[in-house]
Amino acid sequence: LSGMMEQVYHIIGRGGLFSIIRQIMHDQAKYAGYYDDRSADTPDYLGSIQEIDLKALTSYFIAIGGEPNMLFRGKLLSMLRDKQKTRLNCVSPKAHIYNNARVGGGNIIMPFAHIGSQCTIGDGNILYSGVIIEHDSVLGNNINIAPGVKTGGSCVINDNVFLGIWSTLKDGITIGEGALIGAGSLVLNDVPPHTIVYGSPAKVIGANTIYRTV
Repeated sequence: LSGMMEQVYHIIGRGGLFSIIRQIMHDQAKYAGYYDDRSADTPDYLGSIQEIDLKALTSYFIAIGGEPNMLFRGKLLSMLRDKQKTRLNCVSPKAHIYNNARVGGGNIIMPFAHIGSQCTIGDGNILYSGVIIEHDSVLGNNINIAPGVKTGGSCVINDNVFLGIWSTLKDGITIGEGALIGAGSLVLNDVPPHTIVYGSPAKVIGANTIYRTV
């Protein structure tokens, strides 16, 4: 986090994550305004998401959560990454990240989240309060991990995955791209891409058609 005092960041979306990012980043970087599709009369409103000024946009966070928006979030993340925009990390001082873990950019990591030794975290992920990612696990991009989720060691979670609240992954599990894990599920086997799994133990209950198409 060194050098962040000189950084400026924008926020894309003004949902519930907005105020969390503002609070965590308060002493770390300068807030420059937000984009959202709903009109607003506040001075920090910069325009709709479709009207993002890519020349003016510096560092950013995507403050849009929830499983219906996962593909939309992923599209935004890919566009901004292609434009080589800087991605800070919004990390609560109450989170714990091992020094040898590797963390990309644009991640939101909330209080009491734990990222274990030798983990690798990609870009644009949301790790809510109390999440535990154990040693040697690998996370891709645009993953939404709800409060209280726990993984064993050496798990692999691919892009655009949504893990519901209090779900648990046995060590060594691989979650395929675009999968949705239901709340409270106990995942004991690998999960195929673009499926919904639920239960204890978790079973595939269908294809993931919940994500909003873009």
